[in-house]
Amino acid sequence: MAEFTPIEFESFKDQDCTDSLNVKWISQNGEYTKNRIQAKQYNSSEPIGGTANTTYSGQKADVAEITLQIYEQTTFNLGSIELKEILDSGKFPPTEPTESTVGQIKALHDVVMKYAGAEHKPPGIRISTGDFTFNGVCTEFKQTKSKNNEEGKLMRAEVSLRFIQTISPELAKKKAANQSPDMTHHYTVKEGETLPIISNNIYGTTNLYLALAKFNKLHSPRALKVGQKIIIPPLTK
Repeated sequence: MAEFTPIEFESFKDQDCTDSLNVKWISQNGEYTKNRIQAKQYNSSEPIGGTANTTYSGQKADVAEITLQIYEQTTFNLGSIELKEILDSGKFPPTEPTESTVGQIKALHDVVMKYAGAEHKPPGIRISTGDFTFNGVCTEFKQTKSKNNEEGKLMRAEVSLRFIQTISPELAKKKAANQSPDMTHHYTVKEGETLPIISNNIYGTTNLYLALAKFNKLHSPRALKVGQKIIIPPLTK
């Protein structure tokens, strides 16, 4: 049986996720899916009587999509009843509900959507689970596929969240300087990235991915691991 890895959402005052509000929501079960979407921005022009000309203009902000299955969990109140008596009788003692489904959903909503401070702006959210980390703001919170019991109490719900990656102008400027194609620096591989993608992000072309592989002594241009650090050499003018 696979070990349960919870997913955690932490709220921050700033969009760079450096000043924590000390508020977190951690999943109580392992039923969730996560996706990181990366896209590029292109400019397209089509002169009269000519052929459309499409040029690369930059990298769009990453998007994270998280879907959670949230439901009320119960625990057995054994008290002084012995396990043997339960097995012999076949009757289980009454269960006690843990945090309700509604309560869990509200707590999650407050963490990812509640405005931070007097500035009346959405909080920065850090999502983390295993080797997956994402900083951004929540742009969509949707509850679907609800299941109620006979008394009408919400027992299970699916919650879909959408986050867009954020970065302050100050940090963006700093990162741009550190990742300039004209200087040597270390680069940390993110989920879903290959050398052609990294080459395109840094140099504006995928044609240098083999040179990157050779420079870093990599046997395969696609054999990268999340969190791996590679050296980005400067372009030769």
